[in-house]
Amino acid sequence: MKRILYLLALTPLIMFLASCDDSGTDPTPSKPIDDNNFSKGVYGVYWNLTPCLPVSQDTKLDIATFNLWNFPLRDGDVPWNSNDVDTTRTNHVADIILKSEWDLVALQEVSSSHELNRLLAKLPGWKFSARWNEFDDKQALAFIYNADELELSGTDYIPDSKTANFTSDRNPIYGTFRHKASGKDYLIVDLHFKAKGRGGDTSSQRRAEAKGVKEFVDANYPNSRVIILGDWNDTLSEDTFDVFLSDKENYRFADQNIEDGSSNNWSWRGRSHIDHILISNELFDETENANTASFNCVQNTYYSKVSDHRPVYTSFN
Repeated sequence: MKRILYLLALTPLIMFLASCDDSGTDPTPSKPIDDNNFSKGVYGVYWNLTPCLPVSQDTKLDIATFNLWNFPLRDGDVPWNSNDVDTTRTNHVADIILKSEWDLVALQEVSSSHELNRLLAKLPGWKFSARWNEFDDKQALAFIYNADELELSGTDYIPDSKTANFTSDRNPIYGTFRHKASGKDYLIVDLHFKAKGRGGDTSSQRRAEAKGVKEFVDANYPNSRVIILGDWNDTLSEDTFDVFLSDKENYRFADQNIEDGSSNNWSWRGRSHIDHILISNELFDETENANTASFNCVQNTYYSKVSDHRPVYTSFN
């Protein structure tokens, strides 16, 4: 997972720290953006963004959450159609992951295992674990991970309960991963809560889903290193996730700094911060502040070619 220091030419979709510029803005590209030229680098155009790259280390666990907006369809709002698959999006997502050198990415809105395999074919050494459902084939959750860095011992999904009936059979998935470099085990949960603006007031549904996740984790993994990440579809300033926010001794949002900071760094189109990384107290002293992948200088390109969400990522010592 060592940073390849000689890479000076990087894609406009590459991840770089939102905090690299104290003003909250991104470096200016050295030449105008060309949406039609994606032939250089791995899959992208050359940009000199090296000073903004995070410095990764072998002993750290680097993870991200990434909503791919009905990946890999060309238009995320249309019904599934194999003719609408956009292979260019697959290339861009692969480029982002390769250059970011994360160990694990929790994905939301993946359309099929076939398309996920197409993505992994561009990520040597990576594997995936996912859950597909019969009700909403564009909204699957999946873990993809670097098998050289992580060992997966098993995955499952959090079942419905009296507390929570998860949206469209979109139950959170979880897995136990061992980080090979550190020897530490992590319980990681990938979730995608009900969206706003669909079916009236949906905050009560998200509140119930959050409670259901907490009850499951507290009952089954009370002493584990727990990471709960994904598209929560609400901000931390609302009371929707008070079940976690009020339990300060046991849980903390690693991305609170993003929500409290500039809107330039918010995860959903810069309009709202709804993608979060929650950690248990076993990780309070082992976690760095989260960051969003910042694409302000190529915003139009990113939102038209990759997703309406920006990845949120952090590291664990």
